[in-house]
Amino acid sequence: MLIISREFIEQSGGDPTNVRLCGQVNDASAWSICKLNMLLHGVQGADIQLEDTLLHPRHREAGELERFDVSSQSAFSQNYLRGDQMEFKERFRWGWCPTTGKKGDPMLAQHMLAGLQPAAW
Repeated sequence: MLIISREFIEQSGGDPTNVRLCGQVNDASAWSICKLNMLLHGVQGADIQLEDTLLHPRHREAGELERFDVSSQSAFSQNYLRGDQMEFKERFRWGWCPTTGKKGDPMLAQHMLAGLQPAAW
């Protein structure tokens, strides 16, 4: 998705080097493939983190969630763990979902909204 987004910017007449690509995934294989994909497509400086997005979001500024103009999370249909370890619990202002049965989708959607610049929504 990040590569396609960058290509879209370029094809639309924008500067693909003037975009910051960030991602986070909890699967080491997917993380490795993503990092390799960035190299193969000549993308330098992409910030791809390996960690559970809901438990420990890694894109931060001054101790807070980093804000983005555009946000997208494609790792849907996953289980998640709820507990004291979860950082930035204020992201989930519309409530919590059951932690079993692949109920992470609403939680990830709330994370995406929490990571948007205030003017973006």
